[in-house]
Amino acid sequence: MIKTELLTDNPNNSQNAVEFEDFLPRYEKIEFAHGENELIFPITLVNNKQPNVEGKTAEGNKIDEDDVEDEENEGVCDVTFKVRLEKPEP
Repeated sequence: MIKTELLTDNPNNSQNAVEFEDFLPRYEKIEFAHGENELIFPITLVNNKQPNVEGKTAEGNKIDEDDVEDEENEGVCDVTFKVRLEKPEP
């Protein structure tokens, strides 16, 4: 099983990402094929502050620089969550 969870046990911790506000929680069984040693497990981020690289958003869409707000005035979104493997089996 793989699941997302809060960074700390304290739900009021400011470092915790908020389920359904910052990311969509996942809890499901995953299986690796014979000989497979890695698996991409997508987690949906729902916060509007998406990372961008060279003018592209996470979805690959081009950014119109006229629509970009001044990021220096916005404050940094620095929250975290964990991805935990439960009961891994060979």
